[in-house]
Amino acid sequence: MLQEIRSEIALTLQQAGVQIEVHHHEVATAGQNEIDMRFATLTRMADNVMIYKYICKNVARRHGKVATFMPKPLFADNANGMHCHQSLWKDELNPHHGAHLLRCFDSTTYRNARARDRSAHARRSARGPLR
Repeated sequence: MLQEIRSEIALTLQQAGVQIEVHHHEVATAGQNEIDMRFATLTRMADNVMIYKYICKNVARRHGKVATFMPKPLFADNANGMHCHQSLWKDELNPHHGAHLLRCFDSTTYRNARARDRSAHARRSARGPLR
């Protein structure tokens, strides 16, 4: 049933001019699905996201379902939320392929991980020693 609804959503999105690359179920329960849109310019993609949400909600309603974009609808279950895959290009080249950008991503990831570690340490310290 959900595959048919998801397929209808994908076809309706394509009819509305949104290019769809793939759609599939997620590993989480509660009917979580993923529909991947083809990349576009920033403003076009912003429009596509709004069209995407509108069509998802309306097709779901037509089938007596409710589409939500909550990041984690069920406690203790996997969740996917409405996440974003990034694709960066400059002059027909993928800058991910170069060592410079890899160093930038590694540095950012490292800084973010360090900030998370400090935050987690602060929370543990505020609770007192573990027993």
